[in-house]
Amino acid sequence: MELKTRIWETVEKMPVSLQAELLHYAEYLQEKYHQENLTQDKSLIKSHMDKLKDTCDESLKDIDEEDFFSLAGLWQDRETSIESIRKQAWLDRNK
Repeated sequence: MELKTRIWETVEKMPVSLQAELLHYAEYLQEKYHQENLTQDKSLIKSHMDKLKDTCDESLKDIDEEDFFSLAGLWQDRETSIESIRKQAWLDRNK
């Protein structure tokens, strides 16, 4: 016999007061399961974020100040306001 059928047949034989108690317990179990999965998901996300942070920290250690500022010349004599960037990004809207 299928599990759902067995559960249904058992519940039908119970008085209404026990059915209500069973419903409350089932809702409790469902919430507990949800909270456990949520906690596991949060833990997994934190673990991934920590690894990403460590990777970024290591990458930034390799960049020295001179390398960083050597790229600054790329922006020399360029218009870098929000308006000019939007205008460049949304060429089709500017027509």
